[in-house]
Amino acid sequence: PGNWLWTTSPGGGYGQWYGTSFSAPVVSGLAALIMSANPSLSPAQVETILENSADDLAGTAFHPYFGNGRVNAAKAVT
Repeated sequence: PGNWLWTTSPGGGYGQWYGTSFSAPVVSGLAALIMSANPSLSPAQVETILENSADDLAGTAFHPYFGNGRVNAAKAVT
């Protein structure tokens, strides 16, 4: 998860990094946006929305490398 995310780099500038340390804040922020759009959702419902609203990157519903795909905030909150 979290492959080649753009972020600030040590010493200044931007670079591409990867790993769960970079993907967890993105997914957590999107979960908060989903909850703000509908506070009555359960954690399981938020998880389902995250999974079903992701942009499929591999042509399958789930891929061992891409998981459910790239988060799509606009789709998730609608």
